[in-house]
Amino acid sequence: MTETKVAILQDGTRIRQLRKARLKIDDEQFAARLGIRSASLRNIEGNRKPISLALMIKIAGELNEPVDGLLRKAEAAA
Repeated sequence: MTETKVAILQDGTRIRQLRKARLKIDDEQFAARLGIRSASLRNIEGNRKPISLALMIKIAGELNEPVDGLLRKAEAAA
């Protein structure tokens, strides 16, 4: 069975802030904990790359933050 991949738009700035405030580790250490490259984490934190739901759940767990606390707030419709 093939896994369905869903791209999630996260608030990368919030992820970065929580990583620094709660874990007090740099991006390379956090990326290693997540099992991803540090360049990928920098792209996520810079809002340049959406992530999978599985990675979002893993990040939320590491940061002790609910998943919905990491989602980008929807912009009001124009």
